Amino acid sequence: DPWESSMQATCECLSWRGAFDNLDRRHTEDDLGETVYRDFPVHTRSVVTTTHVLLDRGVISQDELRAKIDEVRQRFHRE
Repeated sequence: DPWESSMQATCECLSWRGAFDNLDRRHTEDDLGETVYRDFPVHTRSVVTTTHVLLDRGVISQDELRAKIDEVRQRFHRE
């Protein structure tokens, strides 16, 4: 799926810029995917886990996340 390719590219950029190392992301996905996010579909766990860590590390704020979600919803409803 196109969103999965975009997600992988985003994760590569986050790793390259030092915000969230790929190996650390994979371990975190394993840990949170088996506990906190175990009821999420497998492919969705990457997105949710990455968001979780970026919020925890202060890379993004809840307000920024909320604004981006609203933006995407508006775009989705226009199509």
